[in-house]
Amino acid sequence: VGYNAGATLVDDTNNVLIGYKSGESSVASETVAIGYETLKGSVETGANGAVAIGYQALTALTSGAANTAIGHRSGLAITTAGNNVSVGYSAMLEHQTGSGNVVIGKDAMFNSNNHAAAENVFIGIQSGGGNWAAGANYNVGIGSYTLMGAMNSGQFNTAVGQSSLRNLTQGDDNVGIGYLAGTNITTGSDNVCIGTSAGASMTTQGNSILIGWTAGQNINDN
Repeated sequence: VGYNAGATLVDDTNNVLIGYKSGESSVASETVAIGYETLKGSVETGANGAVAIGYQALTALTSGAANTAIGHRSGLAITTAGNNVSVGYSAMLEHQTGSGNVVIGKDAMFNSNNHAAAENVFIGIQSGGGNWAAGANYNVGIGSYTLMGAMNSGQFNTAVGQSSLRNLTQGDDNVGIGYLAGTNITTGSDNVCIGTSAGASMTTQGNSILIGWTAGQNINDN
C-alpha cells in the first residue's frame, strides 16, 4: 500500500509493505515495512524476516538477516549486519555492519560512524551514543547517557545507572553500577565502581574496586 511499495516483488511472499516506496527494491520474503521509505534499499533474499516500522527505518538494508527497527530513522544505515534490534528515534542511526546488537532509546548508539560493532546492549537515552572512533564489542549500558564516550575499541564493559562509565573510550572490563559510577574513566581497565559517584574522579587508573557513595573520590590517577 503506497506509491511504489513493493515495486520489484515477483515471487516473494508473506510481506506487509505500507508507505511511500516501502520495500521499493526488495526481493525478500516475510518482511514487515510500515512507514515512509522503510526497507527502500536493494533488499536481498538474505534479509528475510526484517521488520521496519517508522520513517526511513532500515531504509538502506541489503542482505542483513533478522533485523528489527522501530522508530524514526531507526537502523537507518544498516546494510549487511544481522540480528540487530533497534528501537527509538535515531537509534543505531549510523550503524552498518556489526551484528547482534540490542539498542533501545532515543539516539542510543546513534553516532557510531559506521564502525563495526557486535553484541552490545545499549538501553536509555543516548546510551552508547558518543562519537565513536573505532568499533566496540560486548558492552552493556543500561541507563541514560551510559557508555556515551568516543568509543575506541572498548569492550566487555558493564554500566548500569544514569551516566555510569559515561566517558569511556578504550577501557576494557570495567563495571560501573550507580548514578555517575566511574563516569570519568576513559582508558582505565578492570575497575569495579558501585554506588553513586563511586570512582567518579578516576580517568586512566585500573584494577580498582570501589564500593559506596563517592568511594575513591580523592584517588589521583598519577
